[in-house]
Amino acid sequence: EVSRLVPEQENKPTACYLYSLTDAETARAATGDMLAGKLIEYAGMTNNFSDSTDGTVKLESLIFGNPDYIFCNTGLKAQITGNSAYAELNAVKNNHVYEIEASAMNRQGHTLFDTVARLASAVYPEIEYSDPNASTSQSSTTSSAPQNSSAPASSAPSSSTPASSTPSSSTPVSSAPYSRPN
Repeated sequence: EVSRLVPEQENKPTACYLYSLTDAETARAATGDMLAGKLIEYAGMTNNFSDSTDGTVKLESLIFGNPDYIFCNTGLKAQITGNSAYAELNAVKNNHVYEIEASAMNRQGHTLFDTVARLASAVYPEIEYSDPNASTSQSSTTSSAPQNSSAPASSAPSSSTPASSTPSSSTPVSSAPYSRPN
């Protein structure tokens, strides 16, 4: 559902997800052989670490890859934005560093859909993300979409947009539970 709303483009924005900065030279990250790495791709971005495996990357590859967006575990944003070694990264310069709880990147089921919607809404303003933990009268938009939240497993994004709708529509991605038509 979300990937259908993501605009098709030749050069997708680059992104990565960092679980932790393990030491001065390595980090735990969403690599190409992990579900979390695929979630980045499903959200319409290119995973900076798609060629890496086993969830460990060298920090020099982060700097060399210069991602447009950095998603990270709760509490890691300050370490990234406050470190002079990362000051020249596009994501840091453009204030595109977002926290998403690590467990949301690893859960399967309905949380998977919610996480993809959160990732996509940070990058594509035409996709609105509604936080399932917020009251129904509130709607989170791109600027606040990837907040640290632990979404309940019973929520998943859905949309009332017909299949023929164009990706540039402003149809919000809601977090209403999915129900099959009869």
